Amino acid sequence: MNDRWPRILAVTLAAVAAVGWFTLAAARGGKADEACLAPDNSLVVGALDAQCQERLAAGLLTEPYDAASLAKLASFAAASGDVAKARVLFGQADRTSRRHAETQYWLFLDALTRSDIDAGLRHADVLFRTQKVLPLSVTLPLIGSLDRSAMRVALANYVSASSRPWSDKLIREIAYSARTPDVEALLLALKQASGARIDISHAPLAERLMREARYPAIKVYLSDGKSRSAELVRDPGFDQDGPSWLLGWNTRDQAAGAAQWQGQFGGRSGVFVLRHDLFSSGQPLMQQALFAEPGPLRLTVVSQATTAASSGAFQVGLRCLGGPVVGRQALTGASGEWTETTATFVIPPD
Repeated sequence: MNDRWPRILAVTLAAVAAVGWFTLAAARGGKADEACLAPDNSLVVGALDAQCQERLAAGLLTEPYDAASLAKLASFAAASGDVAKARVLFGQADRTSRRHAETQYWLFLDALTRSDIDAGLRHADVLFRTQKVLPLSVTLPLIGSLDRSAMRVALANYVSASSRPWSDKLIREIAYSARTPDVEALLLALKQASGARIDISHAPLAERLMREARYPAIKVYLSDGKSRSAELVRDPGFDQDGPSWLLGWNTRDQAAGAAQWQGQFGGRSGVFVLRHDLFSSGQPLMQQALFAEPGPLRLTVVSQATTAASSGAFQVGLRCLGGPVVGRQALTGASGEWTETTATFVIPPD
């Protein structure tokens, strides 16, 4: 008789535990709990608010690694003004799952508020990697923080240290919507972070500054600090297609002509083929901005006329941005032969 009781008692306790777990799981799956875990929390008010906290806290006893429940309890704490408690609970949710968007977003904003920029960028990184598009709720605070030097330096270092699948999109967004002084300062910070290397991914920022005539900053970015490199032609050998060079050759197809890059042509590598017809408007087919100082400037172009009529049909010219044409020189040569044409221009004082 005595031997039977321990076995009967053990079975009874197991059954009670099983019923208790099943009841809790069923309760947490009901409509009230769906409201508790709703992202906008719009249904959680008054008595339901307290009920939700009780239910979620009870659920964590059996599922302590439920990031959604931890995050919702953290949201309740934050809403009631207990930021310290919210920070602890969101931190637990973050350690449980890095993919819970509400957690990452709250920790991102909290880090910015505390000026913990490195932590803010880590949480932004998670959000950017787990979302199909860059969320404005993250990009706008980041862009708004670019007026702080620490943010610009940290962001530049962060995207330059390793490949970030979202960095090009973010740079384009910054180029589109950030304040011009912030764009200028970030471009220079990116160059410093990348080891003084000019990077095509920075092109949207440089192009924004070009449109707003912030030429001194662009010249500093293009300079190597040792020579007058910023004043030189970029991609002088036509080694790459124009769009692949930062502020390189800009080709413009006109109604009566076009410039097309080819890897090989006439026994040479890196060639732009120019064409036009009788109705050519004389507009530039390819151009590039130079940041040269006032004084003489010499340009040498190697060209080949494909037909006798092509000789002299194209020109190399120089004009001041927003100003007059400094000069033009026709490209001449025998058909089928590569010929050098040197043009000397004198850049007027500012």
